This record gives sequence, C-alpha cells and structure tokens, in this order.
Amino acid sequence: MAYDQYRPTSFKLLPPVVKNILIISGLFYLATIGLSSAFKIDLADILGMHYFAADKFQPYQLVTYMFMHGSFSHILFNMFAFWMFGYILENVWGSKRFLIYFLITGLGAALIQMLVFYFQTEPVLNAISIYQQSPSVTSFKDFMESSNFKVVSYDIQNHVNAFQGKYNSMLMQADTLNQFADVTMAHARELQQQSLHLPQIADSLRDQSQLLTMQAESIRQSSDSLAAMNLRSTVDFMDQYRADYLNAPLVVGASGAVFGILLAFGMMFPNTLIYIYFLFPIKAKWVVIIFGAIELFSGFTNLPGDNVAHFAHLGGMLFGFILIKYWNKHNRKTLF
Repeated sequence: MAYDQYRPTSFKLLPPVVKNILIISGLFYLATIGLSSAFKIDLADILGMHYFAADKFQPYQLVTYMFMHGSFSHILFNMFAFWMFGYILENVWGSKRFLIYFLITGLGAALIQMLVFYFQTEPVLNAISIYQQSPSVTSFKDFMESSNFKVVSYDIQNHVNAFQGKYNSMLMQADTLNQFADVTMAHARELQQQSLHLPQIADSLRDQSQLLTMQAESIRQSSDSLAAMNLRSTVDFMDQYRADYLNAPLVVGASGAVFGILLAFGMMFPNTLIYIYFLFPIKAKWVVIIFGAIELFSGFTNLPGDNVAHFAHLGGMLFGFILIKYWNKHNRKTLF
C-alpha cells in the first residue's frame, strides 16, 4: 500500500472527515433539542446506545450513539478535543484511514461498555430469576432492600410508586382478614367449650360454633387468595423492573473515539506539548498516560452520581492501540 495514499496534499485546519463529523454532531444535537421541545421525542433515547439485552436496543445505535450528546458542554468539549487532535491525524493519515480509525475506536468503546454492562446487570438479573422461581413476602422485602434493587431511571421510580401503594394496601387487607379469621375461630372454640358446661343449650352453641368455624375458614380463604394474588403481582413487577433496569443504561457521545484519537496523537507525536487549560504544558505521551489512569481509576471506583462511561473511553484507547499496532506491523511506512 503506497504511503502517498495517506500523505496530505495540503495541511488543512478543517479536513473533510473532521468537518463533516462536527457538522453531523451539531445537527444531531440541535435535532435533539428541537424534537424534544416540539414533539416530546427523546432522540437520545432512540439513537443513543442501550444495552444489547434491552428492549430499546437497536444495532444501528452502535454507530449513532457517537453523534449524540447530552448537553452543550458535553458536545463542546468532545468536539473541541476531536478537532484539536483529529485534524492533525487526518492530515497525516488521509481521510479514509482517519474515518476507519474513528469508527473502529467508537465501536470498540461501545463493545467494551457493553461488556461492563453485562457484568453489572448479571447479578441483578440472577436475583430477579431466583425470586420469581420461589416468591414470598419475606424474599420480596429482602430484594427491595438489597443492593440488587436500584432506582436508576424515572421509569423505575414511576413503576415503583404505582406498584408499592397497591402492594402494601393488599398486604394489609390480607393481614386484616387473617386476623379477623383468627378472632372468629377463637370465638368458635369458646362456644364449643361453653357447650360442654351448658347441656341445655349445647346443641345451639355447637351449631353457632360450627357456623363461626365455616365463616373463619371462608375469611381465611379470602385472605389467602388476596395474598396469593398480591404475590403474583410481585412476579409481574419483577418482569417490569427487569425491562426498566435493562433499558436504563444509555451511552451517548464521541468520547470513546476521542480518547482513541488522543491515544493515536500521543503515539505519533509523543513529545509534542499539550497545554492543559491553555496554561500547563505537558508532553502528549504523559497526557495519554494520565488520562488513561484517571479513566481506569474512575471506572473501578464507580462513585455515586458518576454517569460517565469511563470504560468506553478506555475501550476507545484499547482498540485504537490495537489498530495502530496492526497498521504499523503490516505497513510500517504509513505510521512511523
């Protein structure tokens, strides 16, 4: 493969792939705002990347998620970093190779994040399956108080609010009926004892006792039926919780590909100075190492409220490293 295929004829600050990705990302961001305001359509939910086992997942999301962003600051910093390092790489590699690199690192970021989602969701899904195989009031209470129950989306919160009141109400009704059955049964036994000491009205007392016993059994059956129906509702609730839980993770943004581009820049121009916050000069190779270490640490610590897909960033860097090494091995002149 000839090196001239990747050698730029001119050095542009806005080469075609960088320019078009900036434009597409900007249009998608404006469309997200416009469709949400005008038609209440959540474009991020449609084009952002869901977990592959979720109802909302579609294969095209593995690509479209890269062009979606959650806020103005999100798209601003992503696109600035993308332009800052990307235009140099596109000028050096050429548009075709740069586009391939951008897409593969973005896909790699998605695949690594999917793997992380798998390890995060499996314990919860196993706990749900175990509960549904042998549901009980006690085990349901234990599940709701365990770490396997997480309110990670508005859908989960709404369904919990709608379910919890009905469940508690039916639980109280069943308990009240059961207590009433106990009282009725106790009264029947008392009449049975009185019949032993009052032979003149013993038959009447025994008849009353038998009638109360039948009433108690009927009340207890109603209580058991209500409790069983309530327990079945917890199984249905678990189905809904599973669906909501799987649909909750959503990844948007080109950060994974941007981290891949940062890695490529650091590998190709390791001693080039990068000015952090436009003030502090640091060599590119150290920036890559520092950012990689931060993402690794942040990914494993998983602090509460941190909704950044750190492993997607690392996935972009990992796939970028593998791809560069592959290219370098098969045609060394094209890179170093």
